[in-house]
Formats: sequence, structure tokens, C-alpha cells
Amino acid sequence: MNADTFVVIDQEERPGGPVPVNVAREQMRAAIDLFIEQALQFHATPAPTPGVIDLNYEPAPHAAFRTTTGSGKSEQMRQGAARFVLEQKRRRHLRYRVVFVVPTHRLAEEASSKMLAVFGAHGISSAIYQSREAKDLKTGEPLCRNLEAIKAAQSIGADVQRTCCKKRKIKCRFFDDCAFQRQHEQANKADVVFAAHELMFVTLNRFGKDSFGLVIIDEGFSLKGILQDPRQTRMKIDALADDDLTTYPVRKQGREISNEDTKQLGRISKKLQAALMQMPDGRLTRQALIDAGDLNISYSTAAKLEYKRMVKIELRPDTSAEERCRLIEEYKYMRQIRRRARMWKALEEFLNGYEPIAGRLILETVTENGVTTRYLRVLGKKEIHKTFTALPLLHGDATMEIELVRHHLPCITMLQDINVRAPHERITQIVGLAVGKKILALPDEAKHPDAYAKQQARRDRLRRLVIHLAQGRRTLVVSQKHVEAVFENIPNVDTAHYGAIEGLDKYGDVEVLITIGRPMPSPSSIAMSGSALTGRPVTAGQREKQQRPIRFKDGSERTMQCQGYDNEDANLLARAIAEGGVLQALGRSRAVNRTAQNPVESFVVLDDLTLPIPVDALAHVADVEPNEIDEMMVRGLVPEWPADAARLYPDLFKTRKAAEHKYRRDGRVPAAFAAASYSGLGGNSAASSYSGLGANSPGLRRVAPQNAINNSIYSGLGANSILCRFKTAGRGGRARVRRALLSAEVLSDARGRIEVALGELASFEVITGEQQSEPKRPVLVWGKPGSNLAARLAAQTASPSSGSRPRAESLQWPFGERPAWRAA
Repeated sequence: MNADTFVVIDQEERPGGPVPVNVAREQMRAAIDLFIEQALQFHATPAPTPGVIDLNYEPAPHAAFRTTTGSGKSEQMRQGAARFVLEQKRRRHLRYRVVFVVPTHRLAEEASSKMLAVFGAHGISSAIYQSREAKDLKTGEPLCRNLEAIKAAQSIGADVQRTCCKKRKIKCRFFDDCAFQRQHEQANKADVVFAAHELMFVTLNRFGKDSFGLVIIDEGFSLKGILQDPRQTRMKIDALADDDLTTYPVRKQGREISNEDTKQLGRISKKLQAALMQMPDGRLTRQALIDAGDLNISYSTAAKLEYKRMVKIELRPDTSAEERCRLIEEYKYMRQIRRRARMWKALEEFLNGYEPIAGRLILETVTENGVTTRYLRVLGKKEIHKTFTALPLLHGDATMEIELVRHHLPCITMLQDINVRAPHERITQIVGLAVGKKILALPDEAKHPDAYAKQQARRDRLRRLVIHLAQGRRTLVVSQKHVEAVFENIPNVDTAHYGAIEGLDKYGDVEVLITIGRPMPSPSSIAMSGSALTGRPVTAGQREKQQRPIRFKDGSERTMQCQGYDNEDANLLARAIAEGGVLQALGRSRAVNRTAQNPVESFVVLDDLTLPIPVDALAHVADVEPNEIDEMMVRGLVPEWPADAARLYPDLFKTRKAAEHKYRRDGRVPAAFAAASYSGLGGNSAASSYSGLGANSPGLRRVAPQNAINNSIYSGLGANSILCRFKTAGRGGRARVRRALLSAEVLSDARGRIEVALGELASFEVITGEQQSEPKRPVLVWGKPGSNLAARLAAQTASPSSGSRPRAESLQWPFGERPAWRAA
């Protein structure tokens, strides 16, 4: 191969600062073009003669790049695939086809349609491939109509195509009208085949041998192919050396029994069984295995002997259901062959490794239905098939952890890490509200009525918060699947859940995006997945408190108390799942493509995790969710004085002091009245009493999701609030002039409501025309719960009393210096 034209990517570039999306796309296009050149050069170089070592031969390049969601990664990779196909066809090369794998079949269909729309006119064909168990994406019907036979064949490791579909002239009765066979035939002919990630673990030759030349992997796949399910990984220790070896012995070519090999496999099985019986529960140790070995046979040899126990079964597509069941029962031992072979391979790998304690081999004692059984649990991961790894391979993902990818593709190199600027996205992280899976799970109401009521109240609180943040605009809420129903039937709000959002483009025009919590497996699942993936003994006990930085877009940082593990592998895996899930959710708004005309506001309701990207603001949930002031606004009459509020709304404020505290703490009502100057009312207004805490006080405005809840947007709902002033019939004419803000809906009965609460009024008037000056900022908004979030947080104040919430210490103050009362 010509070293001058083949550029080896062997250096990971450190991510630089964020760049505009057009610059990011140019960088990405250049990187993909470079890789396609490498792939073409690889195929132009003759492969070495089998059996001959060529020191100058370069293996197929494997490269990866990471870029912010929404920057056009998938489109750029499709363009790269098209360029490869067209150039290889021009060169008349046999390996011109591309396999393009994505997370789901639905995304595969979408990508295939886009490929045809753009490149179909250039002579490029595409198709999707789904498994037999999948459902037709258009009709919803199963692709295969004989799934019982398919599952039976798979259970004993038989060739499904030959035993269930077609063997020479013998065909399944559904074969000629089979949806699976039709799409398989289309995939056999297509230039670009789109499929789910799981296809990487089987051979590509099912679509034609030696015809593919390029592999493209879109989105993360690191945790695909993990084997940790107890049903797949447990081996009964007392069955390791049972009579199956005698009944189903090792065979030579054909069906002749090899007695010597059978005895060898029996001896090592019994020795391993005896050794495991003496070991305590927990992970295996290397020394214990060394002591148990001492045989002239390796564990890898034992794995090969296991496969020699397999026999061909006379299953055919026309085999009757009764005969099939009989054959499956007769040869059911073959279900364990592959599992036993995997066990021997895992033992050999551990014995030849460097770890003193096994990651993938665990002894367990399990009691089920009163029966106690000891198991050897063999964790692992499926290997990407060699027909994939032998080809040039490009992997693009927005949330990639390259160290996790290397457990599947050890030679992959980072091609580029692009951080894309999103100037028209505002991200506010909301803390102070636990939204974990267990916290929001509903127990059985009949058995645990109190716990059910408590959990339901949490769910109701979360629903109110979402309504409050959404403001009636088009909103996407992403949460755990089991709480998705909490947000159903909210006008203009769509819902989705983690694990089913990767690659979706249909939410690119939402005005608000809200993420609730994060995906996070249990500690035991983290430990099992990490051990299966890495082969190291990953431990993950209970999560502990850790201080982690939260970065802001203005360059500042604050520390935030989070939860994490003390094991590095467990932490990496947990962050990849949790952070990756939230970033994928945020990416649904395609924020990098937004302009000043269609900005997006994102709220991340997350209390125990910081994001790897900078945010605009950090707010406590108590400063964001609807409160008594919001409820007062919903009712359409907001008095200037807290004492009046306590009498008008005794259900909201138990005492006058409670109303005063809420007015000061919230800040919006004093700020609204202080914003305008009304003739003849200056010094007498309650706003002047609060002027030291009002909107004009420097440095006292709390962080707020400003862009999303802009009062001027809601002029149609009454942003120009109606101001009234009134005077009670006090003794000796000493009653003060009071003011209130009204919504148009309550104007007609406002006086009556006030008189019921405060007594007969001496005067009441609505201030109109020139009497009411233009306020310096939009005033209160009527008609929607929580429609004053920005006004509240931007003008919000807090009392310097000892009762102030300590959590405010962790909040970000981006609009000026920290308040003196907090600094003190």
C-alpha cells in the first residue's frame, strides 16, 4: 500500500471550543471524505497471499468521530456511503456495497428512504433488513408466519434458513408469500443495506459473499450484545459432569464417536466441577483455577470438543409440528453446547490474563421454590463478526465514550471530536426534586395506600411543573418509560422515553424541551454489564456522594453534589448511560440548527448528575414550580399589599406574615407594581416599601429561564394587566389607597370580591389611558398557571433571615454580583 496516500489515523484530537454549525459540517465532511479515501485505497491494495506474512500490509481502517446531536452526522455519513458506492462501481470493484447499521429498524427505514430520495437518481439502491421476529414497519404484522418453528431451530443452534425456510426444493408453506424473504431478497441486491446494530454479531455473507466493502455504524452500540441475563449465563455446577457426556459424546468427522476425546472432556469437567463446589460464592480467583487445572488439556481445547458433540438433525421446512417437537426434545442437550463452550473460553481467557479476580465468572447460590442450586454464571459479550471487522469501518456518535467502543473494536481511532455551538438554545438545570425511578414508581394502592398517595402526589407535582414550564407552547417531555403517562393529555405536549429517542428528527421545531431524570441501571446491573463488557471485576455498591463541577456558558463553574461509584469502570459506564441518555434527549430539538426566529428552551430536571456540556442557568425547583402567587394570578386578582392577599385568599396564605414572606420571597408582585410610576400613588404604594428588593435592585435577580417565558409573547392572554385602585371605608378617613392587578375575566366582579374580603369600599376605579404609564418591563400575565416564571425568577428576591434556603448557595447568579445577603 502506498503510505503517501494512505493516512493512518492514530492520534486522538482533543475537543476544541464550540464552532458554528456550518464550520462543524465542513470539518465533518472533510474527515469523512478522508476516511472514504482510506477505504478506497485499502480495497485498491492487493491482500497478501494466504499463509504469507506481508509486513507492509495495513489492516482495514477503523475510525470514529463524535459531534453534537443535530449537526448532520447521519446525512454526512450517507453521503460518504454514496460516494464509496459510486467510486467502487466506477472502478468495477467487486466490494462496492455498504452496510449501514443504526439503533432501530424504524431508523433504518427512515435512513433508507432518505438515501433513495437523494441518491436514487444517481443509480444507488438501498433496502432495510429486519430479523424474522420483527414486525413489518408498514402493516405491523410479523415478517415470519412460522415463528414457532424458527424458535425451535434456534434453541438447538440449527441453521434456520435450511431447516425452516428452504432446503433445495423443499420450502416452508409460507415461503413464496413471506415478507421476510421478500425484504431479504431486496437486501441481497441493494447497494446500501440499512439494519439494526444487532446485525453486526452475525455474518454479512447472508447477503452475498465478498460484496461488501464498507461498514458504517450510526449512534452508540457499546452496550449491545452484552450477555448478562441469568437465563443466558447460568450453568448448574452439579450438571457440569453429568451423564450427557456419555449419552451425547464427542464425535469425529461424521458421526463416529471419539472415546478418548469424550473421556478427556469428562475428566476436565469433573475436575472443574469438584473445584467449583469447594469455592465460596463470588468471583472466581485465578489461583483457584490454576490449582484445579493440572491436566494435559486446556480449557480452549475443551471448548472445541464441546462443538464436536453437535450433530446434524433431520429438520426440514416440511417437518411436521409433532416430529419437530420430538426431535427438539431428543436433542435438547445441544441447547447447552454453545453455553458450555463459552464457559470454557471464558475460563481460558481468564487463566491467560492478568486479573487475579475474574470479571466474567461468578459463583452464585440461588433458592427458587424452596430448591437451592449453585451456579457458575458466565458473563460475556457477543463479538462483532469478522466479516464486519475485516472491512473499513466508520463509527459516528454524539455521545461516544471511545474507551467503551474499544472493547468491541480495539483498533478504532478517534478521527475527530466536534463541539457545535447552539447560540439559540437556553439550558436550565432544575435541582431540588428527586425524580429517580424508585421515587416515582407507584406501589400497589390496595396494599400500600399511604405510599401510593405519596408517590401520586409527587407525580402530580411533576405534571404541574411541566405545565408551568410548557406555557402552552409545543413541548417535548422525555422521561423514564414508566412515568411517561404522567404527562399525557397536556395540550401541545408530546412525550417520549429514554431508550426510544435516538436519531428521531420530528421534534426539531419544538419550542420547549423538558427532560425528567435520566436513565440509570441499578448498581447490580452496572456491575454485571461492566464486567461482561470489560472482562474486569467491576464492582458497584451503593452510590455515594461526590462533588462534581457544573459548567456555565459564561465560563464559570459551581460544584454540585452528585451520586457516583468509587469504581472507575462503573462510573464510566453509568455516566455513558445517564449522560448519554440526557444528551440524546436534548438533541431532539436540533438546537444547533435554531435561529433567533425559532429558539428553544430546554429544562433539565435532574438533581444528582451534572452534564458534560455547559448550561445557562441552575435553579432550585422551589423557585420554578407554581406557587401561591401563581395560583393568585390564575384567579385573576392580585392585590399589592400582602395583608390584602391574606384576607382575599385565606386558603393560600394562613396569616398576614405568611403572605408577606411569600411576597418577599417570590418578588414578582412588588416588582410588577414598582415597574410603573402611577401619579398620586408613589410613596403610598406597597411597591415603594419593597423597592429595595424590586426588579431595579442590582445583583438581586435570580437565574431565570428568560427566553422561554417571555411575557411579551403572551399579549393575547392579557400581558397588559388591568390596574385598579380602591379605598376602604376606614374610620376617620384613615384608610389607605390600595391597588390591585386584574385580569379581564374578573373585571366585572372585582369590586364585589374585594368587598367580600376587605369590607365596603369607599371608592373603586380602573386606571386607564394616560393615567397608567407604560411599565418598564412586561407585567403579570393572566390565564395560564405558572405563566410568570421569567418575571418571577428575574425579579425574585429573598429575605436575609435565617430561614433562607441554604440550597441557594449552589445557584448561579449570572446577571451581576452575588447578593450581599447571600455573600454574608
